[in-house]
Amino acid sequence: MLPANLLIPILCFVAVGLCLIAGSLWFLRRPEPSKRDEHWARTFVGIGIASVSISAALAAYGLKEQGDLEHDRKTVSLNFARAMILYGISARHMDFITSHCALGPLKIVDDKARCQESGALAIKFSNLLPGGDLSFSQVARGLVTLDTVDILRTDLVEGEAALKGRMPVSVENLIRTAVAANSRDAERAVVSLATRAEDFRIKADQMATIYCAFAEATGRSWTAFFEIVQRLDYKRGDVKGASDQLNVFHYKVKDLKVGTVPCEDVPSAIDDLVPIGGGNGGGGGN
Repeated sequence: MLPANLLIPILCFVAVGLCLIAGSLWFLRRPEPSKRDEHWARTFVGIGIASVSISAALAAYGLKEQGDLEHDRKTVSLNFARAMILYGISARHMDFITSHCALGPLKIVDDKARCQESGALAIKFSNLLPGGDLSFSQVARGLVTLDTVDILRTDLVEGEAALKGRMPVSVENLIRTAVAANSRDAERAVVSLATRAEDFRIKADQMATIYCAFAEATGRSWTAFFEIVQRLDYKRGDVKGASDQLNVFHYKVKDLKVGTVPCEDVPSAIDDLVPIGGGNGGGGGN
């Protein structure tokens, strides 16, 4: 399908070319046309053929451009799918921290080594998470912007800031305190760690949900992407609390899938995509 901006010029060139070729016959209508008639007939035919040739060149250019845009769109979809997986793994890392750093019967962390390993893995992995500029640079390739969705853009930027900026420092400090031998603050640190890990898990799940929807939509068309963006957008005050906000996002994408991954629950599918769940705190079970 040719782009709309080229279709009209192509049709015009074809029409003009055919009219000129047909008009050349007018000069040759007499049994013995003069040299001037033959000259005008050849001129009309030449211009007509040139016009048709231009239309063919425009059509070829349009098809190539369309092919390039399709390739770009599919590349964007793959990039969004990769971001979905990475943020899904980050959410699983938060689950591992909560599980491995839980308080034992003595109100201390039972397996300190595994708790530290889970935190170190989550911190190291945060460097692989894509930044908010991924969305803005990728959609620009399809001449689409996110300028009309301020809240959704803010969510993407805040998600990056939380998981790439605040999470590593927060988790490292809390785990250090939680595993300290005979620390009077260990119990309080574990409780704080569980709360912070849950906050980061919710944010990672939200980012994975958004990127899953983006990947699914761009896999179909830029029009579908625009529609998904509008579906995901919301007004500040419509939802209260991060958990409620995540539930709203899950509801809005409940009919979407990227391959076998349901967008409403990306983290649960991560263990199937990445057998050890991005590490599982070292490869062991929960």
